[in-house]
Amino acid sequence: MIALLFLSFLWATPICDNQIVINSNYPELQKFIDKKIKDSSHLVAIASEADAVLSKLIANKSPVLLSWLEKRDLISAKEEEIANQWREYYFENFVLNQYPTNNTKINRSVENLFEQISTRAFDSAFKTKLENILKDVKKQAKDLVLSWVLEIKDKQKIIHKIDTVQLYWFDKIEGSPFEKAPLEFLRWGLAYDPPQNRINVGVEAKSYSSDANYFAVIAHEIGHSIDPCRWSFYFQSPNPFTKLISCLRSDKGAQAKERNDDKMNWAIENHKLTQEMADSLKEHPTCNRSFYPPEGTQKDQILETFADWFSAEVFAKSTYNNQFPRPDLCENKKLSSGSSYLTNTDRLMKVYLSHPNILKKLKPKPNHYCQLN
Repeated sequence: MIALLFLSFLWATPICDNQIVINSNYPELQKFIDKKIKDSSHLVAIASEADAVLSKLIANKSPVLLSWLEKRDLISAKEEEIANQWREYYFENFVLNQYPTNNTKINRSVENLFEQISTRAFDSAFKTKLENILKDVKKQAKDLVLSWVLEIKDKQKIIHKIDTVQLYWFDKIEGSPFEKAPLEFLRWGLAYDPPQNRINVGVEAKSYSSDANYFAVIAHEIGHSIDPCRWSFYFQSPNPFTKLISCLRSDKGAQAKERNDDKMNWAIENHKLTQEMADSLKEHPTCNRSFYPPEGTQKDQILETFADWFSAEVFAKSTYNNQFPRPDLCENKKLSSGSSYLTNTDRLMKVYLSHPNILKKLKPKPNHYCQLN
């Protein structure tokens, strides 16, 4: 069964002590989703397929099944309990994780499930609120860009990107960004989609605890439209943020790590990368891909760090600048080895709370402030 349960939060830093990290309505939404997914796993089309697979595994005395039973302490469980848990496991791992299936009835059930979840999560009031916050972020962001000492042509390119960013609201799985990975709709919040220049809205977006939090997160996602990777792909001019990027990478700044390419030749030799992919990655050295660098190898952290920096700059000049910018970063979140993110504590202290205008209200011990000019 999918683990969509309310998380226990540990504070990333003492400055988080009085912050509300999660919207009070979010746990109830998670319970609704969890129940809907559990119920769907027992629908006839899904349950019959899961039961058939389970029967084959039992008949073949599958060691994989034995391991599964042992991990869940089900060796001595009743057949009904085993079947119920297997259906839920099967639904997540062999239906939702490998969607779409070859069974049209199962696909229709999944479509119906996700439409119900979307309707429950995103009512018209929430959509209107987020669209209005997006407008506010765009206005403040464009005013900020106009104040920068940059070439006029670069300002025009950046402002065009900002102007054309839109929110994407889930309608149905087919044709959506979640078509081949519906679980991402449940596990993601706001995520920038570079080819479409839009921000996809997932269920986790309902977890943010304040309008100020939404403002800062949306500004972060817009920051990705001009981050170093996207600049190298979409803009035909030298990156105007070179000195800023150096500061964000420096020991005094955020210490954002570079991408580690030590395993590129290994990836090519083991058919994890084509030569064409490798050449593209070499041409765009700040870019990460889902399959590269390999798991455990350092991804470039400048993309997320730059987006945080942009968000902090926009937030600091907004009407929200007397509030806490990112309560969600107060979660003591464990990162995988080689993550493209700084720790939540570093994101807060080395980027957001290093900005003088945000510091005025919160007064933590200041970190070195990286500014554009």
